[in-house]
Amino acid sequence: MQSFIISGKNNESALQKAKSICLEKETSQFDLTIESFEKTVGIEEVRNFTKKLFLKPFQGNSKALIINAPLGITIESQNALLKILEEPPVNTFIFLVVENINILLPTILSRCKTIKLEEETKAIDEKEVADFKKILENLVSENAGYKLKLAQDYGKSREEAINFLESSILALRQIMLSDTRSDLVDFVKIIQMLEKGRTTIKTTNVSQRFILENTLLSIQT
Repeated sequence: MQSFIISGKNNESALQKAKSICLEKETSQFDLTIESFEKTVGIEEVRNFTKKLFLKPFQGNSKALIINAPLGITIESQNALLKILEEPPVNTFIFLVVENINILLPTILSRCKTIKLEEETKAIDEKEVADFKKILENLVSENAGYKLKLAQDYGKSREEAINFLESSILALRQIMLSDTRSDLVDFVKIIQMLEKGRTTIKTTNVSQRFILENTLLSIQT
């Protein structure tokens, strides 16, 4: 396996894990490229760094690319990465460093070895999945008033807002794993929106209710 996904809530630890694997593979620091992004990775960024994969190693017999994308990669960009992840150039290792694998397409996951630095400790039962499934269905069908009411109900504290978003993500992920419908890509897009909102609440001082409102309003049919 030449393609890896490394996920962990501590981005620095996940990045260090990728670097340590490169050392194990005896990849020279001169042949290691790290592309770090402070926003969701877009299609143009993918095109730019994939060109570097076809260059020969400068020193040694292997080279590596670390895509440090804690906020994730757009659906279009993930699709653009599929072939290169499945068949990387000879002696080339590719690492996707993300905070949460839920934001990745199943086709991406199937092409990589996944290393989770932290096991998911949160779990929800079948009733909670059903409850959140109903909420998620309403999110794409109800008007703005419904979404603002949700933000009001679940945005009373940072902890409550984060818990709501995490539970929604877990519920959607479980639905995806047991569903074969053609709209799974739409599910992934919703997960990405929820994950971005969760990360913003955790890493900024912006009002959690304001972020929750914007996150939920961004989910449309």
